[in-house]
Amino acid sequence: MDSPGQKDQELSGPQEPVHTRFKGFQDTSQPERRRPPWRQPSKEETAEKDAADDEETEGVETEGADAEDAQTQDGQNESVGDEAERSGDRWEEVTGFYEDGNRKEARLLAARLAMEALTFATPPFLDELYVLDPSTMTYGPGGEEALNSLLLRNLKAHHSRREVREIANKIRARLYDEDFRKAEAIPLSNGDLSVRHMELSKRSPDGHFLVRSNAAWDPGAGCPTFKNFLRQAVPDRTDRQVLQNYTGYCLLHWDRPFRKALLLAGPEGSGWETFLTAFSMAVPWAASVAPVRLARGKAGVSKLKGPWVNVQSGVSAEALTDLRLLKSFSAGVPNHGDPSQIEGVKQGGRSRKATKHVYATGELPPLAAGDQFFRRLLLVPFPKKVSAEDIAPVGTDCGLRQKLLEERDGILQWAAEGLRRVLRAWADGEGFPSARSAEKTRRRWESLSGPIGRFKADRLEVTGDPQDTVPKERLYSAYRKFCRQERVFAETKTQLTQTLTEDPLIETRRRTIKRGGDQVPCYVGVKLRD
Repeated sequence: MDSPGQKDQELSGPQEPVHTRFKGFQDTSQPERRRPPWRQPSKEETAEKDAADDEETEGVETEGADAEDAQTQDGQNESVGDEAERSGDRWEEVTGFYEDGNRKEARLLAARLAMEALTFATPPFLDELYVLDPSTMTYGPGGEEALNSLLLRNLKAHHSRREVREIANKIRARLYDEDFRKAEAIPLSNGDLSVRHMELSKRSPDGHFLVRSNAAWDPGAGCPTFKNFLRQAVPDRTDRQVLQNYTGYCLLHWDRPFRKALLLAGPEGSGWETFLTAFSMAVPWAASVAPVRLARGKAGVSKLKGPWVNVQSGVSAEALTDLRLLKSFSAGVPNHGDPSQIEGVKQGGRSRKATKHVYATGELPPLAAGDQFFRRLLLVPFPKKVSAEDIAPVGTDCGLRQKLLEERDGILQWAAEGLRRVLRAWADGEGFPSARSAEKTRRRWESLSGPIGRFKADRLEVTGDPQDTVPKERLYSAYRKFCRQERVFAETKTQLTQTLTEDPLIETRRRTIKRGGDQVPCYVGVKLRD
């Protein structure tokens, strides 16, 4: 029989430090590198292939339909040959301009011919020239190398690094004028999914996609194992809807209409690690930048230009208490003290900030924050550790991760249902679906933030009414009794007061409790439950 530690390991994966577990999230979610489409076989490879083809077909009689197919192929070859000949004539025209000393016309024509031979793109957040991979209909880095290879074959003696640079600049200028338009669609393995009517179309380069999901659009696909896991790990139904809606929201990679960040809270082995694994199966491009780096400005923020979501686990308590992080970066408000953002405003900004934010932590510290912070936060607790036996379907032998991989298309359908709700709320001018109010999120945070927070959530009723008062001695006595029952260390009276008064509805004042008595220190705006 497996030990509890082994069961937790099956659920959570290798027991590496929690702060490094998702460090590779960005790299592993990048599109697979393939052989560049512009690489042409060498003459030697072509000759060997032709010789092998001749040996295979030697002595074979061609008759009937085979002869007709051969004639058709000959016609196609002639057409391709004519096109290549015309292209060759144009390149000879380019070299003619160079020989006449007319470099300007030569570069303009070379740029035009290069754009006819290859499909380039210039993402607004990069200086690099991207090129289309026809096998996936996605754009990727390597445009400079593709252009260099093309010019080396056609410019011959006129090829130089300077000419490649000048021609590349002209291509960038033309592409910048055309703009980098993003299709309002989700690139999937079997096509491009338009979110307007959830219709699948043929894969196209017009969407300027930089990644493509491995998931396929299959309306009949399901994910029973994943849903059973969520019911075990996240008992609250509203919390499960928040996870579904935000996962779907991350598929909206071209816009960010709601200023929301998702925070998962729970100990190791509680299931948030497994949820992030399933999440990555639906959302193909994620970065992993720590909130501390985002707070520093340019270096961290630059890594979010492109990825659909920033996922960071093991967020420290210190990072969570830095309010400027979530307020600035989940909201997308420009920081005009950051030189990089000032420069972006001057240039007009060709792209909108659309990166979503998902953080995970094992503990929540007491937090002095206003309603604006809690209004932008979607807090989902993973309250207890879960075992693989409680999640895996009866009669299955394979691991949970493998089952989730098999349900990848179903997880995409689950996320798409959340996206539908998000789009409906956006169209109707409503708030993020299933989101709790700022006050409820604050109370939930407090209930998860140590003994004082749990005491406040369990024994206190915060009203903000100046008529509601509790003497400090009485409340501290109730707090110490609560800590004895919880078998935890009780903080000092000073620490209790400091934590409670971080709530803007709670104050400390001197009040007369008994008629004719002296004034005593009290907490105002709160009631003590029996």
